[in-house]
Amino acid sequence: MLSALSELKGELLPALDAFVEASRRLDKSRAVKSLTTALERDIASAFRKQGAVVLEKLGAYKDRYPVAESSYDLSETLSPKEWMIIFGEVSDETLDLFSRPLLKHVQAALKAGGNQVVNSLGISELNFSLANPGAMRYLDLVGGLHIKDINETTRGTIQTLLSKAGEEGWSYDKLANEIRGRFEEFAIGQPQAHIASRAHLVAVTEIGDAYENAARLAAGDLQAGGLVMEKIWRTAGDGKVSAGCQENAAQGWIPYNQAHASGHMSPLRFPGCRCDEEYRRKE
Repeated sequence: MLSALSELKGELLPALDAFVEASRRLDKSRAVKSLTTALERDIASAFRKQGAVVLEKLGAYKDRYPVAESSYDLSETLSPKEWMIIFGEVSDETLDLFSRPLLKHVQAALKAGGNQVVNSLGISELNFSLANPGAMRYLDLVGGLHIKDINETTRGTIQTLLSKAGEEGWSYDKLANEIRGRFEEFAIGQPQAHIASRAHLVAVTEIGDAYENAARLAAGDLQAGGLVMEKIWRTAGDGKVSAGCQENAAQGWIPYNQAHASGHMSPLRFPGCRCDEEYRRKE
């Protein structure tokens, strides 16, 4: 009798685990998809408006560029130092365009990620709060370093265009069109080349990273409260999964405080990573 029950348990547990994982991933997919779509739309709008501010600032230097494309003294073009000063002003004037939607949607992702872990363990009396010290530190990063990184990438990209304009003797009109086109590419990408836009990459990364950070914080709080927690790295399960993520997933269930094979404590491994972490109370 005991042997039969043991065999039945051995058959049912994997099926139950698969059901729980599928349910968890469906809940996450719904929450993340809506937040990602909303943030992508807002960031695309922010890029377009930032591009308009850049062109407005550069208009004051229009006389440094020829009327038509020709070779001329490169010293007359905009220097990297001048561009840094200009873009510093642009960053200040457009800060709210990025910070407001980022903080709004990241806060929602933090709540969703933290509460998903708590709910999956059936602990209905607990709720993940943004007052969590870890969540507060994360929001500080989003409002500071994350936006700085976005702007630094933009600054470097436009600097490359400015340098090329000087080297090839572009007219100001051509330069303006190239800059306008580049910011539009930031917003919607290049569909003809099947390249995701920067707005989409920012949204996927920020929402996914916030969700996973909150999940880890919630699991950590449960462990600190006396539960022994385990985790497992889950991939998207298709041919686009990187070798590093596959190695992490191959480890199976490991202790909460153990690093994965890649050295990461939890996803995301890189911008745009589609992996997530599942947590459970150790049997």
